[in-house]
Amino acid sequence: MRLFVYRPGAIGDTVLTLPALAALRRRFPGCAITYAGNAAMAPLLPVEEALSADDIRLLPLFAVPPEPWPGAGCHLIFARQPRGLPGIQRDPLEAVASGIHVADWLVDGIDPGFAERVPHVDVAPAEGAPLVIHPGAGNAPKRWPAEKFAELVRRLALPFAAIQGPADEPFPGGELWHNRPLPELASRLKGSRLFVGNDSGITHLAAAVGTPTVAIYTASDPALWGVRGAHTRRVTGNVSVDNVLACCRELLD
Repeated sequence: MRLFVYRPGAIGDTVLTLPALAALRRRFPGCAITYAGNAAMAPLLPVEEALSADDIRLLPLFAVPPEPWPGAGCHLIFARQPRGLPGIQRDPLEAVASGIHVADWLVDGIDPGFAERVPHVDVAPAEGAPLVIHPGAGNAPKRWPAEKFAELVRRLALPFAAIQGPADEPFPGGELWHNRPLPELASRLKGSRLFVGNDSGITHLAAAVGTPTVAIYTASDPALWGVRGAHTRRVTGNVSVDNVLACCRELLD
């Protein structure tokens, strides 16, 4: 069976969809998946075909009535629209209203008995850094102050790399990883010893490749959107450097 999955959103949204893709593999053994979503994440997805959620070929899905994706035996629409396609509709925003972690919400719509709810991105390690930080985030309330990142780096006393995306401010000192393609960045993160970042897609990616990760949540609820994994730590609220430093040392030990 060919499955069509539509999941628009950012990098972090895509990472939190990975357990649902694994649940699909169990529910539909031998299936082939066409995934429409975040274009930058496409090379990292465990699917047979990936395209952008902005691809013009998707327009018939939004017609009235909607036209199924060619050859699809089942549609998994992880969004509010389009509606009326044969398959499963699961709007991630309903998870927020229900107080359920988004990864769980998506999996429960496919196979409630599926136990593996931790996102996983399979990449080979490349040359990383003892410490990687990502001081950026999608909006200002999610950003832990840059001066606190600077104090953390000073107190950890590890050689470090700073990730800078297109909308991020440069961070002084250390090695700069600027606008790296996601597959390269994922491999560099895999080869790194520790990652510290704000609530962002890059933090989700670091956790998903298995890098020990400290995620800082100053404005969002990690119970709904948080990173997962045995080697992750979430720090919330009015976050101090001491709070983050304690998590870093725990993971380094």
